[in-house]
Amino acid sequence: MGHAVSGLGSEETEGRDFGVTIVHNTDSPPWRCWLSPELRCLVPFMSFSENEKARIRPCGSRSPRIDL
Repeated sequence: MGHAVSGLGSEETEGRDFGVTIVHNTDSPPWRCWLSPELRCLVPFMSFSENEKARIRPCGSRSPRIDL
C-alpha cells in the first residue's frame, strides 16, 4: 500500500507544498476539476477527525474555535 496524503496540492508555490485540506471557495477555477462526483468519497467522520485535544465543554463556556 502506498503512502497516503490528505488534502490537495496548492497552487504553484516555491518550496515545500503543504497542500490544502479545506476548500472554502468551490467556484474558484483551481478546485472545479477536483469537486466532480467521480472524485468524491464518503469517509466516516471519526476517520478524519484531527484534534485529539478537543473536549466536550459545558454550554456557554468560552473556548477556542476548533474546525474538524
